[in-house]
Amino acid sequence: MSLSRISSPSNPSLKRARALSSPSGVRREGAYLAEGFRVVKDIIAASPGTVLEVMASESFAAEHPDLASCPAERVLVVPDGLFSVISSTVHSQGIVAVCSLPSTGLDDVVLTREPCLVLDRIADPGNVGTMIRTAAAFDCPAVILTRGSCEAYSAKAVRASAGAAAKIKVIQGIAPETLSDWASSLQITLVAAVLDGTPCQEMILPPRSAIAIGSEAEGLSDELLALCSLRVTIPISPLIESLNASVAAGILLHRCQVKET
Repeated sequence: MSLSRISSPSNPSLKRARALSSPSGVRREGAYLAEGFRVVKDIIAASPGTVLEVMASESFAAEHPDLASCPAERVLVVPDGLFSVISSTVHSQGIVAVCSLPSTGLDDVVLTREPCLVLDRIADPGNVGTMIRTAAAFDCPAVILTRGSCEAYSAKAVRASAGAAAKIKVIQGIAPETLSDWASSLQITLVAAVLDGTPCQEMILPPRSAIAIGSEAEGLSDELLALCSLRVTIPISPLIESLNASVAAGILLHRCQVKET
């Protein structure tokens, strides 16, 4: 594949890449921006069909002559000065990928013995991205975000996920009643992460389960909490009120055992 060069700031590809810096742009364009050599490489390896365009700075292209062999629909080279407009990092590596937003629903989740992860109104994209990465590391079937959570494919969330968003199913905008119907139909046990539950080192999860992590500020909503038949907690020092949501998710996925069938 030959490289195409962009020189105008009004180029449609450049304008689209700029728009993807905001969550509203992600939803409007039906695409997201992944930045960084390792992240782009991992997404291409995990889901090459989703990569619409790869855009590289002139400096990056000069250092990577094999860029033309990248399996994307288009590979574009951008002057360094223009590339800085689409980069969302202070010290950019000089490469981004524009990827199509997956249209994944609850019916697409293939259950395994590992739990799913439910994020209830998580507002911080850094936390969301970190939890997606953590869930992928523990082979979770899916990460499910309820309504009121931030955009899982925003630039900051994708960066925090280190490309893991392309390796695990991510379902967004789910209402509690929809989650309830799905869990009931597949006999999935919903497990609430709370302050007064069974200590995580003693928790034995059913073979089909989903661990729900609540909002950083408010915890799980009453509506979602009512759907959970099990409650789990992470014992911590009384000097500390609570853990960061993404830290809690990592500990629970690591410590909770799944009942042998």
